[in-house]
Parts: sequence; C-alpha cells; structure tokens
Amino acid sequence: SWDGFYFGAQVGLGQGKAAATVWDAAPTSANNAFGGPIGGGQFGYNVVLPSQTLLGWEVDASFPNYIASNASIVSVPTAQNHVTEELGYLVTARGRVGYVVGPWLIYGTGGIALLGSRTLNDLPSGNEEKLLLTRFGGVVGAGTEYAFDPNWTMRFEYLYGNFARTNAAFPSGVNYGSTVDFNMFRLALNRKLDGVT
Repeated sequence: SWDGFYFGAQVGLGQGKAAATVWDAAPTSANNAFGGPIGGGQFGYNVVLPSQTLLGWEVDASFPNYIASNASIVSVPTAQNHVTEELGYLVTARGRVGYVVGPWLIYGTGGIALLGSRTLNDLPSGNEEKLLLTRFGGVVGAGTEYAFDPNWTMRFEYLYGNFARTNAAFPSGVNYGSTVDFNMFRLALNRKLDGVT
C-alpha cells in the first residue's frame, strides 16, 4: 500500500544559473553557472484512489556540499567591493499527482520553494559585511518511485525551481540584487511511518 505518511533522505546533484548586479559607484553585473552535490530529507503523505491515482503532499529540505566552489552562486568584483552569494538551503512544499502500477509510481509534482543564501561583501579595508537572504519561488518536477519492500521505497526525481529577484543593501551602502534558477536531480529512500503492509 502506498497510503500513509512517510519520511526519508535524499542525495543528488544541484545545477543552477544566477544573474547578479552590484551598485556602488556604478552598476556591475555578472552571470554564473554553479552546482555540486546536495543532500537532505523529506516528509510526506500519500493516498491512492480506487482508480490507482495517487494524491499526496511533501515537504523537503536540501543543503549543498559546503565546499566553497559548490556553494558559491555568483561572485561580482568591482573596483570598490567584492560581493559573493553562497547557497545555504532550499526548502520546498509540493503537491504530488501520480499513477500506481503495482510496485511502481510515476508522478508529477509542483509547489512553492524557499531559497536561503549568505551574501558576503569584502571591503577595501579588509573587513567583511554579511547578509542572510531568503527568496520565494516556484518549483515543478517529475519522478518515478519503486516499492522494493512493503515499507520502503526508492525514487529518482527531477525538480526545477525559479526564484524571484532579491535586493539587499549592505551597511556600507552597497546594493546587491540577483535572480536564481536551480535544477535538482535526486535519488531518495523513503520509509513508511505506519508500517502498513
């Protein structure tokens, strides 16, 4: 049975693109492709209708590998500053609609997402300013899941997130803004909570 609550863990690869602008004496823009290993966990609920259609919801959180090159979203050097934005976390809340064929589930998913980042500004004095930014976005994707045991499933999933522009001002008066697109390819293992067999 696919019905009921479940929880699990996931690992995968995140790949994204960012466009950023820094305003100090003059605007300076930069684009960057970034990515690396990610991992996290999820919690959700499923119900299967007599037609074998599955309806569900899921909340998950993903975190990057904190090697600097993997976490860096974009870096914008200017004559007076050097601003770098680093990925902190990504949380999604999504609905799922799928079709069950024996031990297999094929599904589509979509919902809202929250991306958190750290934005650092290296000043000419050698000091560093830091801002914690959050931005909302939308996420869509699809996946396939296999029940290899009455209480355990494994899935492969793709998600795409688009995040609205965020703008921030450092205490020094430097302004920063960026937009982010993010792709995730994830392999997940889930355990049913109610132990229905």
